Amino acid sequence: MSSGPFVRISYNEVSVDHPEAFQILAAPLWKSDWYKLFAVPNSTYNSLTSECDPKKYATMRSNLASGFSGSSVMKSEPFMDKTIQLLEQRLDELSQQKKPFEFGLWLHFLTWDIMGEVMFSTRVGFLDQGRDIGNSIKNNFGLALYVTSTAYAQWLHALLLSNPILRWLDFQPKELSAIWAPVATRKESLRLYPGVPWNLPRVVPRESLTVAGHHFTHGTILSVNPWLIHRNAACFGKDANNYNPKR
Repeated sequence: MSSGPFVRISYNEVSVDHPEAFQILAAPLWKSDWYKLFAVPNSTYNSLTSECDPKKYATMRSNLASGFSGSSVMKSEPFMDKTIQLLEQRLDELSQQKKPFEFGLWLHFLTWDIMGEVMFSTRVGFLDQGRDIGNSIKNNFGLALYVTSTAYAQWLHALLLSNPILRWLDFQPKELSAIWAPVATRKESLRLYPGVPWNLPRVVPRESLTVAGHHFTHGTILSVNPWLIHRNAACFGKDANNYNPKR
């Protein structure tokens, strides 16, 4: 049912086609449950995409904002140019072979390698190897198909990828496991070898603070070291010192 710039596309959802719609996007409003589909491997893990609470989202975004500022992007431009030059080189090599190739796939290789340069300061290796490493691109298409299939059937998502019981039972199909495996391995690697090696000091506020039954007064500095807390057995189990992406 439609009425001017408004189109009802579900029993509780209306599509808005009006200039004031920008105010809706700019306001600190809760996001709909649709975004929870991007909580990989299940609903206990939230990213900027899947987090629906505007306050939590703002906190998560602020932690990443500096890395995506204009100045940071400009610093990454030479590395992007180098990756584009590698693509040109590989395309020249392919053209000399006088054999057909899938140009769109090589653009995917370029995109993933540029993301590697920007986020991890190194190419993933798609262009170097000329193949879909770890079926990452294939799995990404699979995830897109999954999202479009379950976007408006939240109960189905709750039974499948978002179901922590299936993960606990290790009962997920290989295709679904392949989707969250790269995320889990990255998180586990950063847990054991965090990028921040120093303490993270915080000053106790005027209201004072109680931690683990201990009372700290205003002005006290409390620090948390990622290398210690990430290996805390009370947080991560008795095997906290071991590499285990399935934890």
